[in-house]
Amino acid sequence: LSMGLASYPEHGQTVRELILKADQALYMAKENGRNNSQVWQKDFEDNVKPANKLTGIISGDEIRDARNVLALVELIQLTNESITVEEKIYQFLGRMIEIIEAQYGYILLADGETITQTYGRKSQDEDWVVENTFNQKIISTVMKEVRGIYTIDWEATEKINTVNGLPDWDSILAVPITTGGEIKGVMYISVPARLKEFGADELNVLNVYSELVANII
Repeated sequence: LSMGLASYPEHGQTVRELILKADQALYMAKENGRNNSQVWQKDFEDNVKPANKLTGIISGDEIRDARNVLALVELIQLTNESITVEEKIYQFLGRMIEIIEAQYGYILLADGETITQTYGRKSQDEDWVVENTFNQKIISTVMKEVRGIYTIDWEATEKINTVNGLPDWDSILAVPITTGGEIKGVMYISVPARLKEFGADELNVLNVYSELVANII
């Protein structure tokens, strides 16, 4: 019998994140001869078998899969259209928010460790976001570690759920945009956690989308 262990809050802040990391620890336990246990460690992320790039895009649900593939084709075509970079980003964010079922979507361009330009949209809103709602600490972490993350923004307590009076915490996805190993920006997606909790599948989808954005910017 092999076991993989992950604990809250040291190894993760959401149920899906803890399950993923416990699964990674279980994989390592089996790789090390079975019949033993492993507590999750950060280097397990590099040792477990990488996820297929289509994970999250191809799920087995025919309707959902058709929608996701169609969106991916549309976004690929968008990168080649003869329109401004800003218009491409505008359309890209709108489609991405729709497919991932997010409330807010941001593309932040960077020069080194400095954010130089921010583009943001809100679901079903045609205007650009004026007041940014992203967590700067999460942005900085993604840029520093050059890897995507999904988490709950427990620090954001200013939004209050009018039904239960508790903070309306957001579920967050954030991934780096890179070109030739150099970070060019960050993609950041959020939605109230009471509506949806992002996980590894959505993170994989956003990583695929970030490669397309890199061709736009």
